[in-house]
Amino acid sequence: MINFVTGWSKYLLSITDKESRRKAKICDECDEIKRDSVYEVIKGDEIKEVSGAMCNKCKCPISAIIRSNKKCPLNKF
Repeated sequence: MINFVTGWSKYLLSITDKESRRKAKICDECDEIKRDSVYEVIKGDEIKEVSGAMCNKCKCPISAIIRSNKKCPLNKF
């Protein structure tokens, strides 16, 4: 849980590193990515590929997942 909170903190502070961008590319190409109006609140992520998206498998916002140490439920990272 603490790692996911760190991911949200990094998102809110607009902290994006090379690893976050690598994970975003993986998520963007995944069949489990879901773009939904419920997640409009997190639009505006500087990584446009995942802005406003969630993981359909674990139901977490991708903008926070990619900035945390949370494991992908499909073991992609």
